[in-house]
Amino acid sequence: MIPIGQAISCVRMHRGLTQKSLADVMGTTRQYVSKIERQKHAPSVDSIEQFSFALNVAPWRLFKYACKLQKKAVAA
Repeated sequence: MIPIGQAISCVRMHRGLTQKSLADVMGTTRQYVSKIERQKHAPSVDSIEQFSFALNVAPWRLFKYACKLQKKAVAA
């Protein structure tokens, strides 16, 4: 499984956002953002687009970063 939630979390923290502030921009709850970041819930394509918009990053960049995280985890 590609760690898209981990990528979202890293980008969010790099942007200096809390889960609550990201959730507010997206119009969702902090609990939903937390579930995605902890990979307890798989986001839909629409949700990934919402995360991308809220984080001001292209969706493909989230996937590219998630793939890098996955390769790093496999190599460790």
